Amino acid sequence: MVIDAQMLGYSRPGRCKVLPGLFGKDQTSGTAALTEVSCSLAEGELLALLGHNGAGKSTLIKLLLGLIAPSRGSLKVLGHTPSRGMAGVGYLPEHCRLYPRLSGSELFALFGRLKGATAGEVNELIEAFSLASLLHRPCQSLSKGQLQRLSLALALLGKPRLLLLDEPTTGLDPGAAEFMYQRLDRLKQNGCALVICSHDLALLEPRADKLLFIGSGRQQAFGRAADILGGDSLRAAYSRLMPNAFGESSDPELISRS
Repeated sequence: MVIDAQMLGYSRPGRCKVLPGLFGKDQTSGTAALTEVSCSLAEGELLALLGHNGAGKSTLIKLLLGLIAPSRGSLKVLGHTPSRGMAGVGYLPEHCRLYPRLSGSELFALFGRLKGATAGEVNELIEAFSLASLLHRPCQSLSKGQLQRLSLALALLGKPRLLLLDEPTTGLDPGAAEFMYQRLDRLKQNGCALVICSHDLALLEPRADKLLFIGSGRQQAFGRAADILGGDSLRAAYSRLMPNAFGESSDPELISRS
């Protein structure tokens, strides 16, 4: 199992102490960001992570990356407790800030060395993502679509068994978004497990094996896509399952514009 989470919870550390003796000893208050999330993911499966802004999706991604530790429950990634920089895990954040003055070639050399990638692996990624013409240009001169292609290729150095993507198509035109998902399809076919957090339901719906809905820090639904949808579209299921937290619309298209 690539991901195995059971009754996972996380509370942000508080600054104020609870009154001494109230619970038998001094305690520090905290804000629950995630409560009782249980999910699993196997090799070659795609999990769509869905929820409104501020629902707790980014907190879950940080837990999976080992950037923060759970306050409750258990979590295993690739059979181990997650830790920073763990082998076998790739990550593409929503806003990937590459070194603006470095070229693609320099970034491949830097991250390839850090991840132990071979020259053959680097050349394979350059060809797969059509990056040859961009290699000697500084990142600050690249378009949003070009930066996303380069960022995803860099995230794949080291041949991860698990790839986490946070809004990978934000700001991309339809052609660039489709190109991105075609490359993800190939990774999935080769056994890479994918977790994608996105409001772009049209591209996710035909590809997702499992769905995890999170609302206001709580799991609203988890399971195989066919079981949860029950013949509905993903958009209809989203509107049915998600609470209108903080007065926000439950329509993901409107949420993504906010």
